[in-house]
Amino acid sequence: MKSVLWVLDLFLDQYPQKSMLPILEQLKQRIVALALQYKEIKAGTKGNEEAEEEQKPLPARKRVAKTVGHNAQNLPADLLLIQTFLNEKGFSCELTGEFDAATEEALRNAYMGLLKEKAPKKITIALKSPLMLALLMPVLPPLGKPKEIASTEGRALFTGKEAAQMPAGIFITIPENASAATPVLVLLAGAGQCNSSWIMRRVPSSWYAKAVIIAANHPDKWENIAKVYEAKMAEPLSKGKTAICGFSAGGRTLLSWGCSGFKKVGLIDPDISLESVNNTAGNTILSIRPEIWPALMEKIEIDGKKVTKAQPMLAIARSKCKTVEVTEVPHFDYVKYFFGQFSSFI
Repeated sequence: MKSVLWVLDLFLDQYPQKSMLPILEQLKQRIVALALQYKEIKAGTKGNEEAEEEQKPLPARKRVAKTVGHNAQNLPADLLLIQTFLNEKGFSCELTGEFDAATEEALRNAYMGLLKEKAPKKITIALKSPLMLALLMPVLPPLGKPKEIASTEGRALFTGKEAAQMPAGIFITIPENASAATPVLVLLAGAGQCNSSWIMRRVPSSWYAKAVIIAANHPDKWENIAKVYEAKMAEPLSKGKTAICGFSAGGRTLLSWGCSGFKKVGLIDPDISLESVNNTAGNTILSIRPEIWPALMEKIEIDGKKVTKAQPMLAIARSKCKTVEVTEVPHFDYVKYFFGQFSSFI
């Protein structure tokens, strides 16, 4: 994994602002996930690679190890990887494993096309250079980049009297070209360290480009969330257009509001009870690890048998919810798990 995380170092150097931290955290998660996927894909396509082996001069490594270009070491495996990146970006050259005239020309075109700068007469690509980063990034899936990421503390999203009137601790991200038709996702965070900033950093990066995302602390009020949305989008926010998730204690808050009025509801390892489960509905996904909740492990008697409260709670949930699943996912990993498992939530 370490071989690809140098990308983050360059980003941190160039974009140290706090507003970029959620993007960088998601980028880190995406790179690690892609590294794992790469291993799986390589294992599953081994036969195809062997069939093509004769066409490749040398096997390409997963990362560039040394500087390439004029007066550089120009390791064949490094050049194969650079040539692969160039072709994937549309700058054609043969996979020769050599720093030849065609590769140099492709690099010069890439320099002008990707960096929008005049290419030097003699091109050399260092490991953390802008051109290396530009060549690497296109091979990753597109990452969502919100138009704005800001909190309601008044420094970036609101100013003056408007800031003083806004509820604190609510984060909102707005994608480019957002309109009344843009989907809305509300996240109710848990208690303690699992606050609105914490849960916002666990949103899949591609979602930033799809939806207006609002994260609020537990406990908060729907009216505060709607107020922030209306202040930024200049229109009211209805529950009917909102997909909403509640994690841990945030799930308890969401259940107290009731689930039936929302477009979609996700209960992420929530603090749920035998009573509050009745506030779920046919739009609800419940994913939970019951044994971490002491109240659900309490024994009660039903039809002469001792059972945990979790058992009748789950029975009610299965009769009311769209989806119910019981897992062994660690509590603090649950948000990332849920967003991955139900990736089409928004």
